Amino acid sequence: MSHANWLATILVLVTSAHAVPVYSDVNPVNYIEYSAVLASSGQPTQPQLTSIAASGVSRVVYLAFGDHEGAIINEDRLVRDLGMQFIQIPVLWQLPEVRDFEIFAAALNQNIDQKTLAHCQVNWRASSFVFLYRVLH
Repeated sequence: MSHANWLATILVLVTSAHAVPVYSDVNPVNYIEYSAVLASSGQPTQPQLTSIAASGVSRVVYLAFGDHEGAIINEDRLVRDLGMQFIQIPVLWQLPEVRDFEIFAAALNQNIDQKTLAHCQVNWRASSFVFLYRVLH
């Protein structure tokens, strides 16, 4: 099996797993902190994005489409107005592609010490991508 086929299979398997959403006023749904510079979560609220910026996060990577149910309208502008970099990689939940992960990894590798939050709607895509990133990079 080629590297690309293996990676695509892992992406589909990992993103097929289900988690029980845990909600909090402070942190976004299913928030996971992997290290001092990398965390993932489900969709943050506007007040949570403000708290995220205040905590020192300087980059937000959004792994879903902007028109997804529950998405924040103009999240890109809100994140930028809070002084953070915003990167959006629209990943199809049912069919993540290797190139989606490659773009994600390239973005994180641009500055590995930049405090980053990767998120999607409920942290299934984001946690899967972060898992693969941590294993492969």
